[in-house]
Amino acid sequence: MADAPYDMAVIGSGTLPGLIAGQLALLHGKRIVLIAPTQSTYRLPRAIDLSLWPLTRPATLALLGRATTETVKLVGSIGNGLVERRDLVALADSAEGADALSHFRHLARLAGFAAEPMREAGKRTMAGTRIRDVQALSAGRFGPALADWLAKAGVRLLDQRETVVSVKRDGSCRLTFGGLTTEAADTILAGEDALATLLPEDARDRLLTLVPRTSILAASPRVALQGSIVYFPDRGVTLADLGKGGLVAFADGNPADAGARIGASLPPGPALPRLAEARFQSLVSRDGAPVFGTARGGRARYMAGLGPTGAMFAPMIARMLMGTSPADEAEWFAARAAAKGAPRSAAAEHQPLSFTTAEPSEVAV
Repeated sequence: MADAPYDMAVIGSGTLPGLIAGQLALLHGKRIVLIAPTQSTYRLPRAIDLSLWPLTRPATLALLGRATTETVKLVGSIGNGLVERRDLVALADSAEGADALSHFRHLARLAGFAAEPMREAGKRTMAGTRIRDVQALSAGRFGPALADWLAKAGVRLLDQRETVVSVKRDGSCRLTFGGLTTEAADTILAGEDALATLLPEDARDRLLTLVPRTSILAASPRVALQGSIVYFPDRGVTLADLGKGGLVAFADGNPADAGARIGASLPPGPALPRLAEARFQSLVSRDGAPVFGTARGGRARYMAGLGPTGAMFAPMIARMLMGTSPADEAEWFAARAAAKGAPRSAAAEHQPLSFTTAEPSEVAV
């Protein structure tokens, strides 16, 4: 049996695909189907959604500030209490990392953020930056509110685990679920899971590479973190304090030493009980900038490597997909288009792809 066709299929888990799908339906009048995992209260977080991250391109930070205002207003229409204020701390072990953070701090101040230099007490010398009052989407509350909003927007939600997706060369796709089939005229791959499974290596831009990512949920440390979110670019580690919910740690790179790198990044103290762990693949660009492209040998569109600020760009991305971007946004997207592996000097960011433990782990996790 066939179901009614859709204009677009947006595929991927996380905040960004959901916000894009809702914008395409509400503001652009498209019939949208979203293929994503159903929300689970017990699903271990795979990412955090923030209004700021250590970025070094003035054009990106300028657009990000404007995009955040638009997205936070949108999130306010989805539900109350879905945006929190966090302190973001970034700490570098290497001279290159320290230079990147110094440049970022300067740009953040020019953009109006309260940015200050800092060092991590009690460990070997590192350069760092603290940004106060970064806006973050609430990890626990946002998912259910987003699902309700999408239903009201008329977006069809299909469980990714129960849907077979067949992407065609012309960019359309066939969806099979529960004994039904339907089609969408345009396929948008917007989540890491969709990219890893539906975008084969020979269809990706050569700038993109799969990096292992480990996510660990642990009990809260007795000694407070330096900030509610702490990022160690040279170690590939991000720590996020969930309050009473514990601490979630992300480690990019080799899973074999992920625990050691996370332990070296925690305040001194007793071992932290490991409550849950997940391992998956994250698609990132070798030059650190996002990639917006079309599958090689086909016409399905994809986006990768947006990092923690990706959700804030959702309204911008929806306009880009519809071909209605204003000039400054169109120029920004063009500089970050898939380039067949060629250098993108005007867009590149500081992006370590190999990581160090920095020092022996003081805390087991």
